[in-house]
Amino acid sequence: MKILLASTTNKNFIKDILDNERENYPLHYFWGVDNPQLNIEIINPSYSKKWQTKLGNFFFIFNLSYQLEILKKAKNYDLLYLNIDAFYTVLAFLRMLKILKTPIIAVCHHSFNTDITNQKKIWDLLLGYRKKIMYKGFDKIVFISEKLLESAKKNHKVPKKHQNFIEWGADEHYFNSKKVNNNDYLAIGASNRDFELIFEVFQEVDANLRLYGKLPLIKHQRSEIPKNIFVDKKLLRDSKEKVTPINKFNLIRSEYHNCKAVLIPLKNQWDIISGLTVLFEAIACGKPLIVTDNIIFPFDVEKEQVGIKLAYGDKKGWVDAITYFENNPNEVKKMGINARNLALTKFNYTSYKKELYKQISSMEKEKHS
Repeated sequence: MKILLASTTNKNFIKDILDNERENYPLHYFWGVDNPQLNIEIINPSYSKKWQTKLGNFFFIFNLSYQLEILKKAKNYDLLYLNIDAFYTVLAFLRMLKILKTPIIAVCHHSFNTDITNQKKIWDLLLGYRKKIMYKGFDKIVFISEKLLESAKKNHKVPKKHQNFIEWGADEHYFNSKKVNNNDYLAIGASNRDFELIFEVFQEVDANLRLYGKLPLIKHQRSEIPKNIFVDKKLLRDSKEKVTPINKFNLIRSEYHNCKAVLIPLKNQWDIISGLTVLFEAIACGKPLIVTDNIIFPFDVEKEQVGIKLAYGDKKGWVDAITYFENNPNEVKKMGINARNLALTKFNYTSYKKELYKQISSMEKEKHS
């Protein structure tokens, strides 16, 4: 079976990594393309026709130019594999109308459950619109976690052909467990983060924090950063210093290895799993967690004994959690051990690749049955 992967990463970069730098890059960002059992080719992201992209964005149809490029090439493949469902509504619509003949499997990052969100009504309406097109257009949807599928089923009827899930996870070989070298906390990421709250928290605790990510807040308030918070300026939006992808991830991995714990503060409850990548990378490194209680996280950090969860906007809870970690080093160490074990036994990239192969193979069998 010849498979075309629609990826936001340049295929030449992926090939170079797999041929020469495999051990120096987190492969979970490649979504299974490195599985030798699957004949996957990649189409490069193309945004050459800017007017198409702008037109699509105006109507909330993202990656329009890229989708049209995929459409031209789809007839040469047996299957289209989409690792992010929300960007490809045009392909889903054309498949629904049978104009697009090539079957589509999509990894779904949304539950489409508007009962749990606290966002504007317009976004809930857009979610409903996307859900209908995707459910009708895609041949198979694979939710990125069992918890996400459960959330979808609570809110609406999920067609039987789409009641599938694969537990994603970080590359457990790249992100591994190493001895702690310092006592700083680490907050990393960009999507839906409540870093304003974390700033306030670390003005009330005797502990240090290292921040990495796209932080528009910092851009305007550098002078207000507390002394016990370090912000990596190489990763800021207006940074003049360029960092190669490999150096960037080696830097991030080093920060994971050297921190006491990883923090994931979130602003809003969305139907997409905000903080998921950091969650998986942290446990792969054997790091305990303090997180906002995102009810669609793939696992409960407290039940798994890998950390503490807090309500949205709970400043006192964050202060108390940091204080608890500072005063209970043995408990924190146990949480880290539990985190690494959880990554190795359930949430890891090796398992994801195996399950993806099973899902695609089942489509091939159904086609010939």
